[in-house]
Amino acid sequence: MEALTNDAPQPLTGMGPFNVRVVFREGAGAACKAARRWGLDQEGRAVRFQVADFRELFMVLSRICYLVPALVPLLPLALWLQNAKGRLGLAWVRRQLRHTAGNPDGKK
Repeated sequence: MEALTNDAPQPLTGMGPFNVRVVFREGAGAACKAARRWGLDQEGRAVRFQVADFRELFMVLSRICYLVPALVPLLPLALWLQNAKGRLGLAWVRRQLRHTAGNPDGKK
């Protein structure tokens, strides 16, 4: 929250390792739940963990914020399906644009 009010935020630099402390706005209960779920150390309203690099930091934070352990094995399939859905949508839009380009009134 403090970072949002900082007028001159600095970009994340460095390649790690990172010592991370995430404070949960919802309190110690939410921190305890995340700590148990992902095998992290809990300190009151916060969880702590260490990671070697930025990629690992991104993955751990993503898990804490968005996932439950049961979904992790499904990620490759879910991402592939979402990619396929996006490609099909783009193909449909391109087809519609080609169709209407030859007919400016939009009539068939």
